[in-house]
Amino acid sequence: MGCCCFLFHMFVYHQLLLVLVTTRVKFMLIECNKLKWHIMSTVNSTVSKSMQHLRNTFRHVDGLEDVGYGQSVCGRSLPRFKSATRPFVQVLNIGDHWVCATNAFSNNKNQIFWYDSLHGTVSYQSVVQLTSLVRRHVDSGDCITVFRRLCDHQPPSSRLCGHFAVATALAVCHGIDPTGCGYDTEILVQVIDRHLTTGICDTVPVKHHKHADNISVRLLL
Repeated sequence: MGCCCFLFHMFVYHQLLLVLVTTRVKFMLIECNKLKWHIMSTVNSTVSKSMQHLRNTFRHVDGLEDVGYGQSVCGRSLPRFKSATRPFVQVLNIGDHWVCATNAFSNNKNQIFWYDSLHGTVSYQSVVQLTSLVRRHVDSGDCITVFRRLCDHQPPSSRLCGHFAVATALAVCHGIDPTGCGYDTEILVQVIDRHLTTGICDTVPVKHHKHADNISVRLLL
């Protein structure tokens, strides 16, 4: 009888422990998701404010729209970017990551230079946003060519992809191809923060420059 009581109490103890652990894990996941969304909201606000400053300064450049206009739901909605009729520069939000795209360095408006501080691939979501920007120039049978350019790689575990994307947009608006350009992260943050505070659209000083070209070239039919 005593043994059965002991086993029963052990069973109850383990069940309570399991409930406590599960509850704690759920709480931690909720807090992590809250932190993630807070970071995304902050970076989105930072990038969108930068796009506004650039749009007010470089009126001859298309794009430079609020990154939120690029968001869509598959099968239900499309990005709301204006169709570019002139060379464009645009920072795009891809999930919890930010990249910069432009056709400013090509005579063909469907040839896109793609700058990604994580050197990632061009996802389906990215293609949808790019197509929205150049839709006026894509006729039946045309294709978009994406040149994934070698650009500065953000430090591991950093959340500076938005800053790198803005630095790229600043350079392109000044007619500078940032391919191969490397930045000091402290100076990068200082310049972008000053840009956001004052609206002054200075480029980020280049720390080093590598002879670089494309990581890859992709045709989007």
